Amino acid sequence: MRERIEYLQQGASIRIGLPAEELCGTWEDCIKWKNLPEDDFMTKYGDAVLAEYSIPTPEEIERIEQYDLQQNQDGDENQRQQTDNSQDDEDTDGMLS
Repeated sequence: MRERIEYLQQGASIRIGLPAEELCGTWEDCIKWKNLPEDDFMTKYGDAVLAEYSIPTPEEIERIEQYDLQQNQDGDENQRQQTDNSQDDEDTDGMLS
């Protein structure tokens, strides 16, 4: 899902190149849609095709962003603790010599 979110966040709009399979069975079927302008094609056929895909919703995007933020904060805290522990070890080593 993360890759799909990154694709959307980069400003890419999701476009469909072909309508549903049942509209591609014969040449007569294809003639109905093959020369439509892209916006008309998307309006007429795109939503039906997109409904079959797992495109992240705004809520899912927000949930992933919150998760990433929490992970980054936890990682920063762990790094600070490790740095503090290293400094404590160095201080202790100096006292033992």
